[in-house]
This record gives sequence, structure tokens and C-alpha cells, in this order.
Amino acid sequence: MVDESADLESRLSSLIIKVGDKNAPTLQNNLEALSVVLEKDFTNHETTVLRTLRQCVLELPWKVTVYSTVAGLLNAKNNETGAKVITLMHGVLCKSLIKGDWCSVKVIMRFFALQVATKTISASTLLSMVDTFLKPVAGQTAGVVTAQNSCFVYIAMTTLL
Repeated sequence: MVDESADLESRLSSLIIKVGDKNAPTLQNNLEALSVVLEKDFTNHETTVLRTLRQCVLELPWKVTVYSTVAGLLNAKNNETGAKVITLMHGVLCKSLIKGDWCSVKVIMRFFALQVATKTISASTLLSMVDTFLKPVAGQTAGVVTAQNSCFVYIAMTTLL
């Protein structure tokens, strides 16, 4: 039983990692099929699914659109599952901010921006997040530019692109 569970978790991780590798006309079907599989197995393999999604967003940033679509499809099937993905990514965002891991912050903010399109989060929520980045910039002394504030502006701009 343990071997079967480990094998299934390995296959789930592999499916998540590989989705979107081939920009084929069947991408939409592949995303839908993956979301069905993940929703079915989410309860029993929640940790594996969430950990793999988190790693994919952070380590495969060129596929953030694919993974945000998967998260949106999961949310459409079960909003509790979607809420767990959003909560996880919010936690990762907070930790990345504390560490000053700006590359991760940028990708996660892009992930959240794409969640607006899937109706997983509202546009006002995203704008509130972006506003948080811009508040320190608005409060800076005129003529004084800091690297951190420049980074905040860059992240806000790339989030909204």
C-alpha cells in the first residue's frame, strides 16, 4: 500500500511538472484532464499536489500561466481546493518578501495576477496587493531612489503586464 501511494504521488508530480511542455493544440485538453485527476486525488495527496505546484511556479517561471490555469481549474471544480492553493502561495509570497527573494516575489505576483483571469481572486484583491508594493515608493523622499523601491516598482509593473 505504501509503494502504491508513493508511486501515485510520483506520477501526480510528474503530470504536474510536464503539463504544458509541448505547446500542442491539445494543451487545453491536457490542462482539463490534469485538473480532473488532481481534484480526484487531492484529498489523499494534498501535500504532494501543493508542494509540486509551489515548486513548479517557483522553478519553472516560464510556465506560470500553465500553473495558474491549473489552479484556476481546481478552484472552479472545488473552491476549497482553490483556497488552499491561494493560501499556500500567499505564504510563499510572505516568506519570499522576508528573505528578499525578489525573483520569487515577481513570479508569485504574476501567478496572482493570472488568478484574476480565472476568477480565483478578485481584481480589487490584486490591486490591493500591488498597492502594498507601491506605498513605500509613494512615501519616499523626493529625489531619493532606493534599490528596494525600484524593485517594488518593477514587481508592480511586471505584475500588471
